[in-house]
Amino acid sequence: LDVIAFETCGCLYAKDLDAATQAKINQEMGNCIVQSLEVHEGQFDDQFTVDVTNQLSLQQFSNRIGVRMGDLCPQVLLRKAAVEAPAPEPEPAKTAPVATVNIFEMAGTFKRIEGEDFFSVVVANEQGRELKFLWLHYFEGSNALVNDPSALTGKQVKVQYANTEIFSGRLADYTIRRELKGFEVVE
Repeated sequence: LDVIAFETCGCLYAKDLDAATQAKINQEMGNCIVQSLEVHEGQFDDQFTVDVTNQLSLQQFSNRIGVRMGDLCPQVLLRKAAVEAPAPEPEPAKTAPVATVNIFEMAGTFKRIEGEDFFSVVVANEQGRELKFLWLHYFEGSNALVNDPSALTGKQVKVQYANTEIFSGRLADYTIRRELKGFEVVE
């Protein structure tokens, strides 16, 4: 579900929906989910099957994706919610706006580092699913990864990350990825 939720986040974020109606946003969200489902057809076990020709099945699956999107890309859902409620008149800005970044935390088992020019830190969550975190900038705890990453294999770690929009040449579109913001060995 996370893969489809991430791709749906990226798909919606890339669309110009600022002036769209709620119905248009819901339609685009459904289109983004169906696009991702088509790309990943047959890659999920039976508990995640959905019949895209059945409106009820698609609606139930979309609701599950929407819940995951709330954790993975709340800014996209907040933009969707802003259409539902009229925005108050903005006051003139006195200072430059400050961008806020939501930082998430996950505990798991360190597996490895992958990549050539840009590295991804691979950590398995409690269910054993391996998640990749892009290493783009300096972050607290990165020295442990620079010095001897193989010594960390199998150790319990905590990672802090933010969902970051990046351009994918393979997809020829923007997508959401987890950017590593902090790393700590727990053991």
